[in-house]
Amino acid sequence: MYLGLALLFFFGAGEEISWGQRIFGIKTPQALAQVNKQDELNLHNLAVMENSKFFTADRLFDVFWFLFGVLTPAIALLSSAFKRFAGKFIPIIYWGMSLLFLYNYLWAKLGKVLFKTVYTFDKLSLTQSIQEVKESNYAVIFILVALFAIWDLNRSKDKDNIPVKTGTTKIEPVFPG
Repeated sequence: MYLGLALLFFFGAGEEISWGQRIFGIKTPQALAQVNKQDELNLHNLAVMENSKFFTADRLFDVFWFLFGVLTPAIALLSSAFKRFAGKFIPIIYWGMSLLFLYNYLWAKLGKVLFKTVYTFDKLSLTQSIQEVKESNYAVIFILVALFAIWDLNRSKDKDNIPVKTGTTKIEPVFPG
């Protein structure tokens, strides 16, 4: 599961930087440029995803971070049986990190409401600007989640390697006498 999450996060990071398109100076292939809303080398800006009412990349990501980063830790906090069961399959992050996900989401929503009338930058819409900041914050939060998961995995590995005393035999010294 850790490998699966690592691959998922690698894919997400690659998508977010358009697979290094600007870093390496790669031009968008013409066929992709015609169907990509931002003329970038990625899948999450394809017109089919951007124009969908239900399956936008942003909505799918919101569902993922909410389930993984908020709901699962909340249920695990309330139910030790769920924590034991789910913990066998996925890393359950510390519930306090859930607050970072919610905090980021709510500030982005609030920012769109508060600054809509005063935002004046012509090259990037307010919604897109806030979206980029929100995504950057999520990236930092997921780095913290990854560090926590590695720490937790090492801690559980160390716990499994501690020798267990099953019983002791007390040996009394024998003195000739």
